[in-house]
Amino acid sequence: NELKHLETLVITKSNTKRLDLRLGPNQTLRFLDVSHNNMRRIPRGIENFDSLEYLNVSGNRIRRFPKFLRNCSNLFYINLSYNRVRTNKIKTRSNPNLRGINLSHNRLTELPFTLSNFDNLEEVNLSYNKIQKIERDIGNKLRVLSLYSNEMDHIPRKILELSNLVKLDLSFNQIEVVPQQIGKLKNLTFLSVSNNNVREVAEEIGTLPELKILFLHNNQLMEL
Repeated sequence: NELKHLETLVITKSNTKRLDLRLGPNQTLRFLDVSHNNMRRIPRGIENFDSLEYLNVSGNRIRRFPKFLRNCSNLFYINLSYNRVRTNKIKTRSNPNLRGINLSHNRLTELPFTLSNFDNLEEVNLSYNKIQKIERDIGNKLRVLSLYSNEMDHIPRKILELSNLVKLDLSFNQIEVVPQQIGKLKNLTFLSVSNNNVREVAEEIGTLPELKILFLHNNQLMEL
């Protein structure tokens, strides 16, 4: 409670199982990294950190997505990668300032929550999960979306409606067709559909004015 001016706290690779961070009402913590430990839950007390901007809890044994996001009004990035989060264990509410979420290397089978609830969310990493479909709203401010190494056999319609998307990585799935609707993503500069089962690419892919990088290798394309 005497650490009234603490802004950065790093406790990584320490085999920590539990962490109580109730630092008192006047705390100023902005950066918290407790990655690569042995925790099964988010450290206690974080829900009271109004000043927290960056949270890294990757590489633990966490199964549930934190419910406190709305309380941390200044939080702009959270890293929950390399945990054990499942889709049905996620219950969260909107956070107006959140810019990025990393949920890669977990146990998700679908989009875990409605991303449109996060008004300013720009970057989402859902790579290395077991996602087969996306039916929830994603919102229209997302700029970077990674679904590398999942189990999708098509590009979900919800993704093809993301008009502000700049980078889209769908590598290492089971996608068979790049549809006409890909032409709606006029702001794309990077697109990867490599290492899929793609047999057909719509000609609308040639109408993307900002596209700089296109990966289509390791597919089933007979012609293009």
